[in-house]
Amino acid sequence: MKGISHSGFGGPEVLAYGELPDPIVHLDEALVRVHAAGVNHLEAGIRAGFMTPFFNNFPPIIPGFDFAGEIVSAGYTFEDYQPGDRVLGIALKDYVKNGTYAELVAVPRRLLARVPEGLDLIEAAALPTAGLAAWQSLRPLIREGDTVFINSASGGVGHIAVQLARHFGASTVVGACSPGNHEFVRSLGGLPTEYGPGIESRVAELVGGDGRVDVVLDLVGDETLDSSFAIVRKPDHVVCLNPSTAEQRGGHFRTARPDQNDLEELARLASTGDLHVEISKTIPLELAADAHHLIQDRHVRGKLVLSVKP
Repeated sequence: MKGISHSGFGGPEVLAYGELPDPIVHLDEALVRVHAAGVNHLEAGIRAGFMTPFFNNFPPIIPGFDFAGEIVSAGYTFEDYQPGDRVLGIALKDYVKNGTYAELVAVPRRLLARVPEGLDLIEAAALPTAGLAAWQSLRPLIREGDTVFINSASGGVGHIAVQLARHFGASTVVGACSPGNHEFVRSLGGLPTEYGPGIESRVAELVGGDGRVDVVLDLVGDETLDSSFAIVRKPDHVVCLNPSTAEQRGGHFRTARPDQNDLEELARLASTGDLHVEISKTIPLELAADAHHLIQDRHVRGKLVLSVKP
């Protein structure tokens, strides 16, 4: 099969396109022909060597976690799946070796879900990591009528989180983003505000009352945690998706957790138009290094997706 791999750590230039061994498929796995693979900051961090404390790495590494495609063959746990069935999933394990930046991937049943009618495979591939991170961070905390603050609100996780916060019952969702993305965040149901110094007073002006919010989803980390804890009513209602000192201050560190039911619900919402998945750019698989250059600059609106199938 064709795919992307890297044998060492470094910049996007370490990503090489070429012929790779087909994956070994275990009895409880499905072999999926990948049509599209979502691009995440996590893969860029692994490629750069920043995530070695969190994952065992077995080079050469095929990057990638998110995928959408069609089942080629399936093991004994897949009685209700047939070759050609459309699926999406998150190939997230406790080690990094055979990811989704390739024509084929082998995944256990618990890591995938069906793609419903009305959802194309490019959008489906953008959903798993970002959608699960937003869903699982916000769903346990938000109550009807809450006010929510999300920074990096126009990015991959952020733009989904703005919509899910409203879906879960938040009355007001304030999203920090660059001025060029204010109208985009407003179109998702959020109240946009600018990043940087003075964010506490800008949030207070938007939410009124005591100027505080009920829930904060911090998608940046240590450099924004001071303001995140300053504007929230309860410290344990701050969730950070990047490794940080949030837990030491009473908040939570979360990552996307594979969950078939959550994936199916996210896909359903996207298929009915109740959740908009913004695709900033679709890039051919062989140009994955270009996608990593773009995502590490942290100015991508929505998601980048690699097109794998010709």
